[in-house]
Amino acid sequence: MTKLLKLSFLNVKNIVHSKGFIGLIIGAVIYSLVFFIAGNSRSLRLQTYSIEFGRFLYIAILYGSVSILRGDIISNTTQAIFTGIFTRVEIMLSKLISLILLGLIFYVMVEGDALLIGILDYKKKGIDQFFKMPHFQTMLVYIVLTFSMGTFMFLINSIVLKKAKNILFSILILSAVNFNNGFIVTLAYRNPIFAEKISLYAKTPFYIWTDLFVSLSMKNVNIEQLLISIVYGLIFFGCATFIIKQREM
Repeated sequence: MTKLLKLSFLNVKNIVHSKGFIGLIIGAVIYSLVFFIAGNSRSLRLQTYSIEFGRFLYIAILYGSVSILRGDIISNTTQAIFTGIFTRVEIMLSKLISLILLGLIFYVMVEGDALLIGILDYKKKGIDQFFKMPHFQTMLVYIVLTFSMGTFMFLINSIVLKKAKNILFSILILSAVNFNNGFIVTLAYRNPIFAEKISLYAKTPFYIWTDLFVSLSMKNVNIEQLLISIVYGLIFFGCATFIIKQREM
């Protein structure tokens, strides 16, 4: 177990230090600052800026999740990793632990960005609004989201293991879906009739992931959605592990 944890930490360390990941985080911070400057004339809550930061961070979550598996392919260590001293199931478990660690890192980033905005606009928002934010709920949401979204990317990665273009296309599609879902979820909150019409779609992981982001802005995280996301994540992980076990590395 100790060796698996070390492997998980090494995975996360490599991802966090990668140029792609650093670039996405810098992009998220810049986007957050631009949104802050553009919305400074309006009396927006600090939580609103935090949600916008999270919307951009969505791409980083997808990228980081993919990198957990693709890192071995890029460094040409796939065969050594999956045919070494660990079983393939153990390797996949270490990847799963890496996702949880990444979720914690994303949570810290969200908190750090919110604190930065609070300090920059201390006259209107200040540190008081930062302390009033739902910190525990935010942590739960980012860990569960990273777990559920990450295992879905594991599944895609296990199917198209060495096809980088397909994986990049998947990230772009999912990012576009999340952006579009932002409008759909918001409209569903405002219009009960519309919410009924999309009741089936509202049970899909893609809708739930976006809804969890939006619910943070209202400090009203749906526990049922968190549990459903975990179930989806376990299903995705089980399928991905099964495919990896059958593959020739």
